[in-house]
Amino acid sequence: MEKTNIVGVGLLIFAIVKGLPRIYTVKEKKAKPSIFKEAGMLGPPFETVKEIDRSIEETIWRLIKEETGIPREMIDLQKVIPESFNLIPGRPDIFTMYGYAFYKGEPEDASLFTPEDDDIEFRGWYTMAELEEEHLRIEVPFILDHFRKSGCFIDAIHGLAA
Repeated sequence: MEKTNIVGVGLLIFAIVKGLPRIYTVKEKKAKPSIFKEAGMLGPPFETVKEIDRSIEETIWRLIKEETGIPREMIDLQKVIPESFNLIPGRPDIFTMYGYAFYKGEPEDASLFTPEDDDIEFRGWYTMAELEEEHLRIEVPFILDHFRKSGCFIDAIHGLAA
């Protein structure tokens, strides 16, 4: 039997908070040692692609519902990065993808930020530099670096300013 690859999708959700572009973050409440995830780690929300998902965009919309609680109409999905990355040591079967979006609501009102998933909780809005100082999921430093170098960060800043 052929082993199927697992794809995890992250979403960088941006908003202007206190005058700066910041990313919506969640804190992991449960460890998953098989993927180097520890309780207390921070990062953007992630979701695993399931057979029911017809596209990565569909996985992202499910991620938004399950991992953030934010209503769909409050999210402006900008782009899914077309590349996938093998970022989990010793797990050649796991690949990571990501996209980015803008939050169209009031970021200081955390009443909407209620994930359905009980493995995580909303942690707050972080600048990229602030986030990089935290205890992060193993995929996050690479994603932030890739996002910055890809030119999408500049596009996101311009999009948020518009």
